Amino acid sequence: MKTRLLSLLFAAIILASCGSNKKEETIANDESKTEAINEALQTEQISANLIAADEGIVQQANYDLFTKNIYNKGVVGFDWKLLTDKPVVVDFYADWCRPCKMIAPIMQELAAEYKGKIHFIKVDTDVEGQLAYEYEVQGIPMVMLCPTKGGPQKLVGAMDKASYVKAINDTFGL
Repeated sequence: MKTRLLSLLFAAIILASCGSNKKEETIANDESKTEAINEALQTEQISANLIAADEGIVQQANYDLFTKNIYNKGVVGFDWKLLTDKPVVVDFYADWCRPCKMIAPIMQELAAEYKGKIHFIKVDTDVEGQLAYEYEVQGIPMVMLCPTKGGPQKLVGAMDKASYVKAINDTFGL
């Protein structure tokens, strides 16, 4: 009798463990499908944000938008690869920075003037510290001019509108 009871208990444990593995596999599959859907939605949102940047406004960028759709610095840092069809102006700023606040309206004006020709992006260095680190932001405001070919040019410190226009035209050949 004890042998039969132990056999039934052992069989029940084996069946229970087999059933839970299938359930765990189903949960894992569901999670991977959900993750894939979320990633696709995020990519769609990132692309929509990049399109908004082409509408003559300065678009706020996060790490994903920047690294997946604008600029991929490369593992070593020497393989600069712009991921858009148009040049990009990136304004690295912080909310507490007075000179950053002074150039913000200038960047808005330039975005409107170069609408359809250049993407204008801004990156809050306090929120996106990893981007600031990767792109070696040493001081703010820092405006990075990213041509379609070659590496970026960095302009550190606040400048007047005419200086930004000259730098943009010289760097991008406009």
